[in-house]
Amino acid sequence: MRFPRFTAALAVFAILPGIAKAEFLGGRAEVSHSMFVNDGSLAKSTAGVQLEWGFGPGFVTQTDLSLSGLHALDDTALNITTHLGWSFGEMGTAGLFYGWDKVVGSEDFYGLEYARALGGTEVEGFVAIIDEPGSNGTMAGLSGRMAMNDRIGLGASVDYMSSDNLADGTRIGLNGDYTLGASTRLRGELGRVNADDNAGNSVNETYVKLGVDFRFGQKGGTSFGTRSLFNFLPGM
Repeated sequence: MRFPRFTAALAVFAILPGIAKAEFLGGRAEVSHSMFVNDGSLAKSTAGVQLEWGFGPGFVTQTDLSLSGLHALDDTALNITTHLGWSFGEMGTAGLFYGWDKVVGSEDFYGLEYARALGGTEVEGFVAIIDEPGSNGTMAGLSGRMAMNDRIGLGASVDYMSSDNLADGTRIGLNGDYTLGASTRLRGELGRVNADDNAGNSVNETYVKLGVDFRFGQKGGTSFGTRSLFNFLPGM
């Protein structure tokens, strides 16, 4: 009965604007395509949007929605995630999140997150529990970005997952981006995945990811990045 719990959580976020005066802070829309280098059929195309509102001094909420085409499975994956955060100014933003992934079946996950931007440096990390039937899995991630100048940024990320029903492994990526104008950012990433799934299959592959995102609102983006089990495997 995880889906009713998920819809109940969304309902709480939906009525928040009626409880307190909400101010739209910023958002981000993104499209991307990722695939394994040695097998282009193992690929994923994603479109998503993130929106953030503020409620009084320091309190923020963020809603994420994304749709991914999983080419190898010939299927579509849906992700919806909600965040509750508290901003400490220059000390960063700490938050809680709850997400739901849907493809053949569905998985819930929830956890803690923290993000901070200081000058041209951005860091973000999270830990989460995967709510599975009969057992629990875990996932965690850490990412960072440094602005080299007004246009170019370089970064890295590492993600970990341990789940009896899904996969165990790590993903490491090196990325770069180039800013066009005030709100458009071209992104590229090269990385490697080392994982074993619950069917006994092993993946030890290099992947590449290309994308573009559009940032808008007074904040020019959102406090937190996306949270999804599908982020772990760039190609499916």
